[in-house]
Amino acid sequence: MDAVVGLAAVGVASSGAAGYLVARLATVRHERLRRTWALAAEGGRGVAHPGLAWRLRHGVSGLRPVAEALLRREPVRRYVLWARMALEQRGYASTSDALLSLVLGACLALLVAGWVVAASPVFGAAVAGCALVALCAAVKSDAERREAALRDEIPDALRSLGVCFRAGLSLMQTLEQTGSEMKGPLGELFLSAA
Repeated sequence: MDAVVGLAAVGVASSGAAGYLVARLATVRHERLRRTWALAAEGGRGVAHPGLAWRLRHGVSGLRPVAEALLRREPVRRYVLWARMALEQRGYASTSDALLSLVLGACLALLVAGWVVAASPVFGAAVAGCALVALCAAVKSDAERREAALRDEIPDALRSLGVCFRAGLSLMQTLEQTGSEMKGPLGELFLSAA
């Protein structure tokens, strides 16, 4: 009986020590992520999650060949470009094949989850299809909003360019001045060109 109590005590002590180590490692990891988020926020771009930024840059490696094949089609390439522009406005960089492979991976995950939940592959395909349609609609809506904002800023930008050139500013100074005066997406384009 003493051996059983001794083994139980060793087991409890071992599991307590293992629990402490796991909690300590989780705390250290959380602190590193918190510092990374704080540094990203100080840089002027609010990055919501560094893991998501990494995943957007690298995609899903097994699905990248499929994504590259799909990108040969013009409608797919156009939607992916719109999605990349929307992500870049929010501070995330991605390549077209990485982003499309990530979307394909999410659709596959939704298909499997729907299949498991409802025990029907048709339901899983419907869930994945609805999510893809909703994503495409959101991307297109964002692209149309951005295009309308650019169209609305063009007269002010032309006026600013004319004033700067008449004032004798160089091309670089004109781009910087126009970019600083414009507050929307067209201003960002002028500043990046400068």
